[in-house]
Amino acid sequence: TEFGQEILSADGEIDRKKLGPIVFSDSSKMDRLNQIMHPLIRDLIEKRLATLESKQTKVAVVEAAILIEAGWKSVFDEIWVVIADREEVINRLGVRNGLSRDDAVRRIDSQMSDNERIEHGDVVVENTGSMEDLQTRVHSLWFGRISA
Repeated sequence: TEFGQEILSADGEIDRKKLGPIVFSDSSKMDRLNQIMHPLIRDLIEKRLATLESKQTKVAVVEAAILIEAGWKSVFDEIWVVIADREEVINRLGVRNGLSRDDAVRRIDSQMSDNERIEHGDVVVENTGSMEDLQTRVHSLWFGRISA
């Protein structure tokens, strides 16, 4: 494989926990991964959206953490950006993904900053509380948008 056999699990699938440290510690490898994956992901998103449109679906939501960096803004009518305090994100990555502080910082540093993301967002959601708080906030914003 492009990133070595060591990233494969016993069943031959890519083990993201093994791939992560490789690409998040070497920007050239991250760039290569993005060159491979971004066109495939965009194609899949566009096909799924076209299918939904053919079924006259009025609203579709796509969660894609890298859509701004990947240059996909033109695919969407509206971009929602979720931001959070850097230390909180580091802590959440540690809890949710089992990452060390250093690994979490490398991941955050490899991404666009919140300030840059805000410039591209039509809606900015601050994720400063619990998951329930975030769900309540998004629910309120969502129903405010679709009922307007």
